[in-house]
Order: sequence, then C-alpha cells, then structure tokens
Amino acid sequence: MSQESPEYFAILTAIGEAKDADAKAGGVPLKLTHMVVGDGAGATPSPELAQTQLVREVYRAPLNQLSLDPINTSQVIAECVIPEKNGGWWIREVGLLDADGDLVAVANCPPSYKPQMPEGSARTQVIRMVLIVSSAETVQLSIDPGIVMATRQYAEDTVLQKFSDLAEPSGAAMTGYQQAGNGARARKSEDKLRELVSITDFRGADPTGLHSSGPAVELACEMSPVAYVPGGKFRVDDTFRINGLWGPGELSVNGHRVRLPSQPRRESLISAVTAKLAGSSWTSGTMLLVADSIGEGYGASGVEHTWFDMLQKMLNVYVGNGSDPEITNLSDPWRYGLTYAGDYTIGAAGPVQRSLILQDGASVAFHGAYQYVDVLYEQAPGHGVLTMRRNGVPYRTIDTAGAAQSDVCTFPSDLSGIGPATDLYTLTASGGPVELTGIWRLVNTDQPAVFASRCALSAQSTQLFSQDKVIDSVVRHSRALNGKTGKPIIFVAICINNANDSKPDAGTMPDVYEAQLGKMLARYLNSDAYVIAIGGITPSADWGSVRANYPAIAAAQKRVCEHYGVPLIAMDAFDWVRDGTVLADGLHPNDKGQVLMLDLVLDFLASPAFDIAGRTQGNCLHRYTPQLIWYGSGKPAASVGVANVRYYRQGPMCRVIGNLSAITPSDNEPAGPLTISLPLPSNTTVRSSGTVGYAHGVSVVGKAWSLQTLAGGLNVAVLRTINPETGGYEEVKKLDPDAMLDFDITYIVQD
Repeated sequence: MSQESPEYFAILTAIGEAKDADAKAGGVPLKLTHMVVGDGAGATPSPELAQTQLVREVYRAPLNQLSLDPINTSQVIAECVIPEKNGGWWIREVGLLDADGDLVAVANCPPSYKPQMPEGSARTQVIRMVLIVSSAETVQLSIDPGIVMATRQYAEDTVLQKFSDLAEPSGAAMTGYQQAGNGARARKSEDKLRELVSITDFRGADPTGLHSSGPAVELACEMSPVAYVPGGKFRVDDTFRINGLWGPGELSVNGHRVRLPSQPRRESLISAVTAKLAGSSWTSGTMLLVADSIGEGYGASGVEHTWFDMLQKMLNVYVGNGSDPEITNLSDPWRYGLTYAGDYTIGAAGPVQRSLILQDGASVAFHGAYQYVDVLYEQAPGHGVLTMRRNGVPYRTIDTAGAAQSDVCTFPSDLSGIGPATDLYTLTASGGPVELTGIWRLVNTDQPAVFASRCALSAQSTQLFSQDKVIDSVVRHSRALNGKTGKPIIFVAICINNANDSKPDAGTMPDVYEAQLGKMLARYLNSDAYVIAIGGITPSADWGSVRANYPAIAAAQKRVCEHYGVPLIAMDAFDWVRDGTVLADGLHPNDKGQVLMLDLVLDFLASPAFDIAGRTQGNCLHRYTPQLIWYGSGKPAASVGVANVRYYRQGPMCRVIGNLSAITPSDNEPAGPLTISLPLPSNTTVRSSGTVGYAHGVSVVGKAWSLQTLAGGLNVAVLRTINPETGGYEEVKKLDPDAMLDFDITYIVQD
C-alpha cells in the first residue's frame, strides 16, 4: 500500500546533493552560512530538487547556530533569528545557503505570520531547519561569533548540559525562564513552543484543576496577546480578558469550558481571512470605514494603533504593509502626520465634510516612503492647479478647473520607486483654490493589495453620515482606486454618538437612528458594496445619559442590520467596562482595546458568515407579515391569521415570496384597489409586476391576476385581475372569510 508523502519536509537541492556527495568523497565540507525565508508568493510551495532559489524571498540572515542532533548525528540543525523590527510577511518556505551563495537545501513549513512592532504583536522569531546529510563529516560546523544571538532555547540547552549529571530527572528537565517578567516560574523546555509566554510561567498555575489558575492566566494574558496553555486542566474562577490563549490544555471559566485554538489565534485568523480573500475574486479591493472617534483612534496612542490600520497591514502581508488608509478628515492634520502652510481653510466637501481648501501658494506636506501619492479633489470652474512634489521635484501637475464634479481621483501617480522614510511629499496649489477631499499614500498596488479608506470623524452620528451628499461621497471614495471593478467592503461603526442627546447634531431618538442607518446601509448595498456593521461599546456609568440611552440605540442598530441582511459584529459580546484594562475613559478603547476589537473583527471575517466570494449578502430570508389595505381609504381590508412570507434583498432588488391564509375580512368598506404591503418601498418611477399562484375567497370579475407596484415610492403592491373581455383592470370587490393567497413579486427598491 502506498504511503502519503509528508505535507511539510526539507530536502537537499540538486546542488546540495552534489556538494554533499563531493564532501563525502573527500572534497571540501559544506559550509552553511545563511538562511533565507520566503512567503511562497501567497501559497505554501512543495520543495523541488531543481530549485536554485525560493519562490519569493522576504528575508535573509546569517545563521545564528549550526549544530548536530545529539541523538542522530546525520541530522544538522540550522537556526536563524528574525528580530522584532523585521516582519510584516508570512513564512511558508525556508532555505539554506552555503559560502558560495548556492541554495543547498529547501523546506516548506506551516504558514506563520511574522508581525512588526506597529502591528501591536511584534516578537523575535527563531526558525530551525533540520537537514539530513550523508554524515557529520560532510558539514563544517562553524558560525561567525559576531552575529550570534542567545535564544532562550540556546540558554536552556546550555543550562541542561551543565546539570546533566544531576541525579534527579526533574532537575535536568527544568530551566529558568526570566523573559516573562516578575513572578515567572520554571517550566519544562519541551512546553516552550514558538518562544511564547505560557500560563505555567507564573505562580498559581495548577494543571490538575484542583485550584484556581486565575492569577497565572491573568498575568500571562497581560504579558502576551497569545499566551500558551500546555496540557492539563486549568480552572479560572474570575472573569477577565482571556482572548489569545491557545494550546492543547483545557480551560474552564466559572465552570464553563472554553475551547482553545491549536495555534496562536490571531495568526490562525489572519491566515483564514487572507486565504478566503485570495480564493475569491476579491483582489486589490478597498475596505472603507465609516466611523466616529473610535475609528480615529481617540483613546489609543495613535491612529496607527486602531484595529482598522492593523487589519489593513495584516491583510497586506503579501505586498508589504507600509500603505496608509486614505485621509478624509483633513481638519486634523496633527493626527495624520500632515503639515499645512500658507492660506488654507477647512471646507464642507468629502465623505466627512472636512475638505482642505488650499489657496494660491498654500501647501500640505508629509514624510514617508511611498510609491503612489494621490488625492481626491473637487473640480469646479476657476479652481487652480495642484503640483505634487517629492523632495522638491515635481512628479505630477493636476488642473482642478472644469465642470463641477466631486471627488475626482488622480490615481495612479506613480513615483517610480520607493525612497527612504525621510522623503518629503508636498502638494501645492497655484492659480486659484484647490479643494482636497482625500489623500492616499500607498507603498504599492500589487495584487492582492488591500486598500483602506478611513471616513471617520469624532463626535458624529448618522445625522452626518445619512446626508445624501455624504453617502454619495463615501461610495465614490470606496471605488476611487478600483472604479467599477471589484466589490468594496464598507465597515459601518456609527452608533454611540446617536445616544448623546446633549449634542443636538448627533443625538437622535431610536426611530430616527433606525431610519438614518437604514438609508445608509441601503445605499451602500445598492452601490454593490459588501457592508459590515460594527456594534457599539456599552460605556461606563461616568457617561451619564449616553449610557442610559445606548441600549435603545443598540437595539435599533440590530433591527436595521437584520432588516437589510447586514452582519453585525457585536462588540458588547465582551464586558469592556468590567475588564478595566481596555478602555481609556470608560468608552474609547486604548491600544489594548483596539487589539481586542481587531480580534473580534477577525473572528467574523474568518467565519462562514463573511461570504464575499458567494455574494450572498442580502440573500438571507427575512420574515414579515403583510397587511391587506384598501388603497383608496388606507384602512385595513382584512386581518391575516397565518402569514408564511419571506423576503430577501440583493443590491437594489427585493424579492417577496409567501402565502397568506386564515384571512378575516374587516368591517371597512372596499375603497379603491386592494393592496398588499411590501417590506421595503418600491422605486419612484419603475413599476414591477409579480405573480399570483393561488387565490381563494377573493371576489373579482377577471381571471388573469396582476400584482404590481405603484409609482411614487410606496411600499405596497396592487392586487387585481384583468378582464379578458375588456382588457381592463378589475378591482377586488370583497374578501371572504378564510380567504387564501399565494404570491411572488420581485421589485426595485427605492432608497
């Protein structure tokens, strides 16, 4: 019976085999000097004998350690250390280079994401590659001492060697672990996977479950966002943030068992999300955030520490993660690293109504390492020219004069290469005013790059974002870089400010919020965007009326999302206030809280509920009970005893299918056509027709049934027949007790 090949393995390349054979025959021993790391160009490759390079190299460094396996001396163990400052890419392939620079060995490995410090989870990562050679003599075991970095495993092995003659086995199997901070304990070295903090590093961890491990678990979670839980049964009796724990151990919280992932959670989620996006047609797409102060990073140490920025960087691991989300709130230059000079004012255009109007000679400048710097601007007669420079050298000139047009995009303004982070970009107006509504700063646009646009403004609510001109601008910005291709993802995180009744231009009653949010979601869906709502955070008692009003607003948000088939990521699934460590002021997440938001968003994106490839958003079936109404008087024609009716929406189309039975006529006189209420208003100008499959107890002359929407944006369809003799419509004269009706209508929604 054949045996399957291992999924992950290492081999000598053809060059490596030849050099190994030559060394065995008495030639020069192999001198391994460097390790190369690659991302496989987005997929885990299979090592090939003929390889001379990795599929796509992302990192190269001298070996940190080269040794023989003490048990099997034909196995050479090569170690490389990747510092905290390097990263922002996936590890899927590894290779070894010799002193001649030849690739002599290559391996694949389970995908692992190597983060950078700005992503909030930077770490030093050690990669070890085990290679089988013909004998120990064929490899020269020498390392340049100038590049060696002592890893924890190296320190452990050294300590173990020093104490190998101890009589007690446990003495030789335990080592000190000081990097975890005060209160760290010793633990077995075989439990130290991926050099991450383990809950057993801290006093009080009891793998038997007899005593609470709460203090140890809490300290471990504070020390690491991905603390490891080794084998055992650990019990926690208190409630605090435990997301990020992973490993083979069992954990119960207040008597309820918590299922732990088998690998670090965030790495696993990012891997799942990137695979989902890569497996669909969603490449080089734009995700856009409609939000308030939380989306702008109030409470965090900087906007770069928001969940939205971290998500963009993590999803861009294939092409580099130095791009920044588009800036649309141009009234806050400090927050976004901009410097204004000359005569300028803040205008009321763009997706947050905070445009930048540069008068003749005025400019906006910023530093960075970008290949594309582009803007969106307002075109109008008499407007001036925008000159775009890098380090004083013009690279593009845009004439913004012309027929009135909003949010015109200059993309792509290719700078032909990326310079150092000290490069200075300056955008200067001349010959008249130039009004900017957005600034894009991109490292590159290679597929599958994920662009990001932040349309966020502090203290604002649906009162701003439901305005027609704002909705239209948001849609234009979501497609600024992609045009009509692709499918933007629009995150809508507008909730808490609607509960602020002390601010008239923000606070609303729940029914007003419901109408305004519904308008926003409907228009975004009609633009063929994939829409995701972000729930609010219940504030602390210090927020007074905002806290008191918030539950009603949150309930309205849930109703609207259910109505439009928009998924809602519930932030209140976590008790933010009780945790005490994730909010800066009882409402706004700090850096730690933004990471928690990131995890909650990733949870959804990695779940089957996020189905951007299947284009099923809006196709979920919703229930509603239609009303039968006399159109002329607006009075009920009957009550419906049993309504088995479903509807779904996809973009601008709504389909309603159902049957009504146990209909009881009212005492109201027939007045005008009989109508069936619809779940959403129909289009103002386009009438749509449906079908009637069965009708019983409905008195009418004609036989050919007609079900048709009316002009004027009404949410009703008229039920009548066509008289075969006259060709004219015949209205329903009356309804009999126990009447029944089956119908099906698809119509265009009016938004």
